[in-house]
Amino acid sequence: MDSTYTTDANTTVPRDGLHITVPTETPSIFIQKMAKLKRWMEVKPKISRKGEHPPWQGYTGVGVQLDFKPEFYAYQGRVLADATILSFYPTDDDLNLTPSQITARGELIALYNKLKDREEKWSTFQMTRFAYFFDQFFFFGAMMKKARPRTLPVVWKPTDKSLGTFAKLLTVKCSGRNNPNSTVHGFTEGRSYRGYGPFVAIHLASRDFFSGFEWEFRNLSMMLATLVHEMVHAYLDLFLCRCEECTVDRPNTFGFEGHGPVFLMILDAIDCTLKSWDAGLVGLGSIPRYDFDEIRYLRGREIRMAAKYSPRNRIRIEPADARQSYQQSGNEEADGRVKAAEEDKGETAPKPARRHKILVYNEMRGLQHKEPGDVVQMLDSKIGSVRVDPSALERTCNTLQAQLKAKSSHKLGWLTRK
Repeated sequence: MDSTYTTDANTTVPRDGLHITVPTETPSIFIQKMAKLKRWMEVKPKISRKGEHPPWQGYTGVGVQLDFKPEFYAYQGRVLADATILSFYPTDDDLNLTPSQITARGELIALYNKLKDREEKWSTFQMTRFAYFFDQFFFFGAMMKKARPRTLPVVWKPTDKSLGTFAKLLTVKCSGRNNPNSTVHGFTEGRSYRGYGPFVAIHLASRDFFSGFEWEFRNLSMMLATLVHEMVHAYLDLFLCRCEECTVDRPNTFGFEGHGPVFLMILDAIDCTLKSWDAGLVGLGSIPRYDFDEIRYLRGREIRMAAKYSPRNRIRIEPADARQSYQQSGNEEADGRVKAAEEDKGETAPKPARRHKILVYNEMRGLQHKEPGDVVQMLDSKIGSVRVDPSALERTCNTLQAQLKAKSSHKLGWLTRK
């Protein structure tokens, strides 16, 4: 089974050190029109103003609401990570879980046990069911609402004709994870559409993209680990603030490649929770026969990117004076000849240069860094190093149980009056 995308005629295009295999056959008229419609529907998302960060009104934050609807592009990184992890982090008696979370956990484990031993390929429909249960348990049900979902997974096959139009990144062959010719397992694509709002598509590579050891490694557990990984990306893409104040602190929140401290905290907490179920599910990929730690691997990539964009390596270049049509060399006679030559040629003076604002990112802090008030911390850059403040977890349990009790009493009183 070949791991490359093959058609009758392929063209390999080098780009930034990668080789992208692009099918040379022309997409159908329908696919071209759908791609054109997709581009027309895309609009620029509405970003909150600098410093306008609403508090988390849910029961894991400053509020007590159970059916809390997060706002798009609104929350600071640590606020979002703390509020999310407190809602599902393992406890002895599951007092921080809502009834819908407990139901979703049971349905998820039952579906996994039903499909894990099947040899058939997993479809988009099956991955959508898994994504719905993951969303209900880990993300407050904020992304997979039945009325207006904000994310949906799509499983692609190498033979899909629309692959090169809508999921070209899956045709990229890159070096990583002990394989110099590895296939991208999945990626997210965030957009904002007219009349709909934010939406993030999750593209997953089916088992047919792989061969040999990678084909055996790509079982249902690893497929779901990729799905969880991409759902964390989608969650941060939808609800993390993008104002200027948060953008300059990107190395310490979202990260340059999307694998910053906030991402690693949530993903490691999910992995710890899935392993506590003892059902064979994981949130982080662990490759057999290799000493591979995904947290350390992703953190290393972010460190290299932060070094590239560090303020020490960036030169703040101010635009040249727009009134000058030539570069001054310091020699008045030579500068005069150059200016006279430009005037003789009839060259017009250049348009006034636009003064673009250059953002200088903050320095990357250590992964163990913790500000006063933070309840979640990473002790090290390895799997299983996330820790939650016990007092904050206990406060969340008490708040949730009090709200559930009040809701039950209100419902019982209403039935009594009836």
